Amino acid sequence: MKGGIRQRSPGAWELTLNLGRDAQGIRRRRSVTVRGTKAQAQRRLRELLADFDKGIAPPDPVVIRDWLDRWMTKHIIPRSNQATSERYAAIIATHLKPRFGQLELNRLTPAQVRVMESDLVDGGLSPKPVALIHNVLSGAYRYAMQMEMVQRNPVSLVSPPPVRKTETVAPPIEAVQQLLELAEPEEHPRFTCIHLLAYTGLRLGEALALKWDALTWMTVTCWCCPRCDACEPGTWSRHPKPPAANAKSIWTARRSKCCAGTGNVKTT
Repeated sequence: MKGGIRQRSPGAWELTLNLGRDAQGIRRRRSVTVRGTKAQAQRRLRELLADFDKGIAPPDPVVIRDWLDRWMTKHIIPRSNQATSERYAAIIATHLKPRFGQLELNRLTPAQVRVMESDLVDGGLSPKPVALIHNVLSGAYRYAMQMEMVQRNPVSLVSPPPVRKTETVAPPIEAVQQLLELAEPEEHPRFTCIHLLAYTGLRLGEALALKWDALTWMTVTCWCCPRCDACEPGTWSRHPKPPAANAKSIWTARRSKCCAGTGNVKTT
């Protein structure tokens, strides 16, 4: 077997290994990227050639699609909650695999990452989700570096679009009280939801997903789980919200349950 060396960029060398021909007569080649000096690249090439002479074939190239699956299975799912794992999986399936899935792991360039992010912004995606996509891909390459699958993280060389942070201003207490006073006599369908938001500190998404069995009636403690349907009974992924400030919340929730019967809290 013969091999060659080609400089791809300063400090990066591509080693090409000629593996002969397969049963159909098609020439087989394998490329390996090495970072360092030319002498280090030459030494690595000699090691690969020596391994091949001993019957040890060079490792098959890993494509980004397969590496993302491995990263999710081995690294993300065991260390993250269900919501994070599902969000990452959706990003990979929607944006990363269609774009880079067939590309070899060590072939991705910063220019390709920059073009992808520019296309996403031009397609109408806001900077915040684009930055999350950037972080997911960068995290997969950081793990690849830890596993010595690649020599560098090309995503880290690209700056994602800046996310402008806006400060959330809470409404005055008087305005909230006025809203509740107007909504209660009209028996507004969202009155219970507004009341719980005002007195328990629930987020909007948590209140909209709230179910009756998530309330402890004596104290109206709200046990909030972002994916109630996906959790086993009695298990929760977050700490309970603090109890309501006064007995009015207890009465409001009980009255809403009596009107709605069983099922979800009447928030829509």
